[in-house]
Amino acid sequence: MQEKKYPNSMIDSMEYAKFGCYILAALFAILAIIFAVSLMANFKNLKFAINVIDASADFLADNRRIYFSACFFNALCLFTILLWIGCCYGVYSQGEISKDTLFPQYRTVDLDAIHWWKLLFLFLAMIWLKEFFEVMNMFIVMHATVTYYNWEGNVESDRVADLG
Repeated sequence: MQEKKYPNSMIDSMEYAKFGCYILAALFAILAIIFAVSLMANFKNLKFAINVIDASADFLADNRRIYFSACFFNALCLFTILLWIGCCYGVYSQGEISKDTLFPQYRTVDLDAIHWWKLLFLFLAMIWLKEFFEVMNMFIVMHATVTYYNWEGNVESDRVADLG
């Protein structure tokens, strides 16, 4: 049976550490070469992507309302959902409340057909409001885009990004 070799002293452990560092350096050198080759092969696409990011950064720098649009949209949706839950509790509490025969601490609520229709209307109203808020958010983005690119023709050449 062959005996395993463990580092006996500080010199042996330093040799193992050096060997590990050489392996890591060789691995990172190979990965760097692969990355450089892939950059050279896709340089045109990389240049296009950088231009798109640059144009997007210029657009966001000039239109601060875009940042707040998403926050306002999410706050409106959260408020609508909380209001909807409160309304559903209100409609649900209008039903006939009766004691359970087996457990006296339990209560059951029986809803009439009109209450089910109210709940259905509330559900459809919540969906409609959510879609309305989403379309208004899109309108804000659309208006910001139109005003940024200044379609009236005053300074259009300065604002249109050169992606070519």
